[in-house]
Amino acid sequence: MKKLLFYMVSIKYVFCFVGCFFMYLPSVVAEHLVGGEISYECLGGNTFRVTLTIYRDCYSSGADFDNPASITIFNAAGNVVDDYNLYFPDVEQLPITTEGLCLETVPDVCVERGVYQRNINLPPNAGGYRIVYQRCCRNSTIVNIADPDGTGSTYMATVPPSALGPCNNSTPVFNNFPPIAICANSPLVFDHSATDADGDSLVYSICEPYDGASPFNPQPNIASDPPYNSVTWLPPYSATNQLGGSPVMSIDPVTGLLTAFPTQLGQFVVGICVSEYRNGELLSTNLRDFQFNVTTCAVVLADAFADTDSVFLCGAQSVTLQGTAFGGTIYQWSPSAGLSGAGILNPVATPTQTVTYTLTVINPLLGCQDSDEITIVVNEAAEANAGPDTSICPGTSVSLNGSGNSDATFNWWPTTGLSNAGIANPVATPLQTTAYILTTTLPWGCTASDTVVITVPDYGIMVSIPDINLCPGDSALLSASGGSSTGYLWSTGATSAQILVSQAGQYSVTVTETVNGCEVTASDTATVTIFPAATAVNLSDISLCPGDSALLSATGGSYTGYLWSTGATSAQILVSEAGQYSVTVTETVNGCEVTASDTATVTIIPAATAVNLSDISLCPGDSALLSATGGSYTGYLWSTGETSAQILVSEAGQYSVTVTETVNGCEVTATDTTIVSQIETTLPLSLPDVSLCPGDSALLSATGGSYTGYLWSTGATSAQIMVSDAGQYSVTVTETVNGCEVTASDTSTVTIIPATTALTLSDVSICPGETATLTPAGGGSFSGYVWSTGATSAQITVSQAGLYSVTVTETVNGCEVTATDTATVSITPVATSVTLPDVSICPGETATLTPSGGGSFSGYVWSNGATSAQITVSNTGQYSVTVSETVNGCEVTVSDTATVIAFSAPEPVIGGNFSFIAGQSAALQAQQGFAAYLWSNGQTTPAITVTSAGQYAVTVTDANGCTGTAFAAVAEQPNYSYIIPSAFSPNNDGINDNFMVIVNPELVNSINFYVYNRWGEQVFYSNSLTLPWNGKFKTEDCEIGVYVYFGNISLSNGEAHTFKGNVTLVR
Repeated sequence: MKKLLFYMVSIKYVFCFVGCFFMYLPSVVAEHLVGGEISYECLGGNTFRVTLTIYRDCYSSGADFDNPASITIFNAAGNVVDDYNLYFPDVEQLPITTEGLCLETVPDVCVERGVYQRNINLPPNAGGYRIVYQRCCRNSTIVNIADPDGTGSTYMATVPPSALGPCNNSTPVFNNFPPIAICANSPLVFDHSATDADGDSLVYSICEPYDGASPFNPQPNIASDPPYNSVTWLPPYSATNQLGGSPVMSIDPVTGLLTAFPTQLGQFVVGICVSEYRNGELLSTNLRDFQFNVTTCAVVLADAFADTDSVFLCGAQSVTLQGTAFGGTIYQWSPSAGLSGAGILNPVATPTQTVTYTLTVINPLLGCQDSDEITIVVNEAAEANAGPDTSICPGTSVSLNGSGNSDATFNWWPTTGLSNAGIANPVATPLQTTAYILTTTLPWGCTASDTVVITVPDYGIMVSIPDINLCPGDSALLSASGGSSTGYLWSTGATSAQILVSQAGQYSVTVTETVNGCEVTASDTATVTIFPAATAVNLSDISLCPGDSALLSATGGSYTGYLWSTGATSAQILVSEAGQYSVTVTETVNGCEVTASDTATVTIIPAATAVNLSDISLCPGDSALLSATGGSYTGYLWSTGETSAQILVSEAGQYSVTVTETVNGCEVTATDTTIVSQIETTLPLSLPDVSLCPGDSALLSATGGSYTGYLWSTGATSAQIMVSDAGQYSVTVTETVNGCEVTASDTSTVTIIPATTALTLSDVSICPGETATLTPAGGGSFSGYVWSTGATSAQITVSQAGLYSVTVTETVNGCEVTATDTATVSITPVATSVTLPDVSICPGETATLTPSGGGSFSGYVWSNGATSAQITVSNTGQYSVTVSETVNGCEVTVSDTATVIAFSAPEPVIGGNFSFIAGQSAALQAQQGFAAYLWSNGQTTPAITVTSAGQYAVTVTDANGCTGTAFAAVAEQPNYSYIIPSAFSPNNDGINDNFMVIVNPELVNSINFYVYNRWGEQVFYSNSLTLPWNGKFKTEDCEIGVYVYFGNISLSNGEAHTFKGNVTLVR
């Protein structure tokens, strides 16, 4: 099995085109980054060893490895907490791997790896850290991202807070670096797994490389703040389709196996992430990005066996080798011993001992090959011997004689009847003939099986016992018959051939007989049934009224005799006494004379249900109902002569009743007596008179007893009431005395003592910001003050509009009285306003800011310090003014702010042909998007055509009304042989849409003209003097960029010229 497959490829002419033509492209400083990654290792305490690995194009003259390389430490909030310099990287050139490739030459590719290391200190914190390195720029030849030579790289490692104090985590480290070059239209399989020193769970994913430092600061000492933007993908490439092809590049999230099938040539940047988890918690995610060079080449691959390096056989077994090949047509296995064929992909191997077979796949046309190995391990075969077949008598056992390898495990099946199915020699006790299978298993998995049959004969003997019916008290013999039995065993324990039975039930016997040397048994069962007794006799219980009698009759069957407990023998008897009476009857059933008995109870009905009358105590004036209760009475007779169930009484005395009741058809009576008594009651009450000062109140309390209810003349129902007004107040109280509710009433007079005072508080009006003093006036000597503000002084000072009140206190006639008054404080209205409008100006202009409003302003203060009524400004910004004005005798101020925007001047650009051949013309094109155009020749369109040399200017007006001017010098060339433009824009706007060598047909005879992209691929050819390149390749628009052209031209004077150069395609 191929565990690490990757294709590092190059065809020399492909790299020749890249190398030869790209030397004409302008170099960009610091285009050198191939890839990189950053990791850390916990050393203990707060110390971490940081490892920064950078891969660079060692053919790039733009930049060497940084020395020092600067890393920045950020906290979780994105703030810089430290930075470090990493010096003197350990540099090595990566070797070229050619496994599985047909190479005409080793590719001329050079990638160096620089490894920096430094120990840093990271004390514990709540959010962890980010370790960041940034650099610019990537190789300009990358085809799957925008502006690659203007795009930097960011490499970051995250230290979670759980890994700190002391440190307890190291990041995973990738095991292999991917191949730098791979083949188009060939599968890529690469082990991109990582190793984690802490044993954390790893998850792999395709992820986006980060952008980084800019060309203007390619080597920052302090990295920019996180988070970071990803690179910008050029369609059709994206975060999920970074390499193109089908299927797209993917990675197994568990194993880290990277697979792809690229189809497009070019240089591609890709990103791989490994995330580490501990106990389900994400600790960190590390990104590595690198470049793949996809080019044209051939691949030969051999895989000796899918998904494994070794196959295990047991003894002389065979296996079909699962060889697969890619890119080759000749297959050769070695050694050939034990193979059904050495020249086919899938021979059958039957080795006698462990052997390693090598599959070699050869491409005879290219003269290259690839090999892979598979080891066939031949293990000792398992042996199994279940022993000889045997027969046993029914119900007996036999020991199975299994055997096998000394280190084998044993397993018998079925397990029914075995003492132990996991040993070589279990005891078998089968109930019927059974085939037992013995399977032996060796420690390396080899198994063997064998079968033994244990025969159990079916010797059938018979025994028969008939069922029997008996009359009650009879008996019968049960006999076992049917064979030549030598022994008997009955369920009763008897061992004779027959037994005597007299009880109903089941009786079984087991007989013994010797057949072919085996003692066998047979069993049978007989049921003995006892006929039932006579038909049940029925005697009914009877209830009698006192002095009555009744007949008892024995019924239910055709009885032939009767015997009563009284001695009578008739079918019925007459009874009048309470007690129990029984009868035994005789009857013939199924030829058996049988008997049956029954008993009847005779009951004498008792007297009427007792009647209950309760004694009663009455309050004065009350009455009560006397009710006769206890039973379902049909008649009543009271001592008062009344005959109802209840009577109403209000006088003390003794009352009796006699009731009549029908019980079980008998009419009976019962009598009871009750005493009615009268309760005596009295109730005291006192309510005093009260005198009050004005505004005071007092509690009136009803006293004298333990009252249960109150009703005041005010309607209140409490034990006491609060009164503050003069008048008379009465109360009626209720109390329970000896269980009777009685009432009493009383009245109280409340008098108010005369006492008054006077108070005046005047209204006030003030200007905004001023204060006023409020002082109460009146005819008395006030002893206390309480203001609505909470103040308690004789006067208060106020500055806010509103309503203010004061309550004063004075002692009159011994009573403390109060008076209250209110004053309104108002603020004199001084409303005014000011307006300062916003202004926009073009470059070189100024604006005058003048405040306006509804008043006559007396003062000005501007935010720039000016105090004039207006100011003149020319810069963008905010300008504020505060104005003063006197309104209703009060001086007030108000402010406003204006925003001044100074627009930038538009900067037009003129493109087109700045030279033309005498007698022809040149096209000039101003940048699109402006509101108006005015050329120095008076034309007002974005594009013009000129026929004379000179300086041309265009003045554009943008949407803000601002103008800007651009200039272009157009030269008239003398009659020429040919000229070649330096740029064109194939956007179908009719201007400069094509690229061609512009020739003078009178001076040029022929031409050969070639255009190549940056990968050395020819995108256009023409041998026509008039056929231009429209910027397409195979009907598709070519991407924006620099293209290389060269060719040769033959003049009419016999001269030959060769030309080459660069042209820029823009849109």
